[in-house]
Amino acid sequence: MSFVVVGKNSFIARHLKEWVGSPDWVFLSHKEALETEGWHDNADVVINCAFSPRLYTEAYDPEEDIDLKLANKIKDKTNIHYVMISSRSVYGDAEILKETAEACPTNNYGRTKLHIEALLTQIFGAERLSILRCSNILGEGAAGHTFLGKMMSGLKEHNKIVLHMSAETKKDFVPVRRVCSVVQQVAERKLSGLYNVGFGHSTKCGDMAEWLIQGYGQGSLEILDNAIKGQFFMDVSKLKAKLN
Repeated sequence: MSFVVVGKNSFIARHLKEWVGSPDWVFLSHKEALETEGWHDNADVVINCAFSPRLYTEAYDPEEDIDLKLANKIKDKTNIHYVMISSRSVYGDAEILKETAEACPTNNYGRTKLHIEALLTQIFGAERLSILRCSNILGEGAAGHTFLGKMMSGLKEHNKIVLHMSAETKKDFVPVRRVCSVVQQVAERKLSGLYNVGFGHSTKCGDMAEWLIQGYGQGSLEILDNAIKGQFFMDVSKLKAKLN
């Protein structure tokens, strides 16, 4: 089988390349994928890790939607299976996140990801599409817009981590290597459907911050709000049942 990963410089793709270490996996930038031909002729699976930075905060714009452009480019290649990297943000403020729960996003990013999920489902149908809703991902080089990325940026730039919530707030944090393992297995099996990708239980944000400070070797933790908010964990039982 041949696998094409789009967004080769993204956080997940960089770790995925190291994880799979196989010539059967080709890594392209989104510009290479969108502006060149031929790369998809022998592809069995396309995994998109690219996402326009503008869509994190701005209203949805199809011109910025890399998933949509890729889908339209390969939709007639009926042998190709597509893997979308989505987000737990589509669930909104719920604490127990299960695939059967109603999606009620409360921020622009979540609304955009949910909209893209629907567009891809219309294009590929259920059988040719995998949607992976990922939790907070832990790993070297985490993107600055993510929860972990912001904590690490705070350490590097200001020598402190600032939490706008109680240190007792619990969230689901998943190591990037586990995400890579899931992506590889889903792709190799062409496992269609919607799946949560998380650790399956939650950790106190204060504990996570202290571990990061210890690993960094210096820094402090500042709490600006003692309210518990944004607490969640991912129910990953559906994915485990499929992969086991």
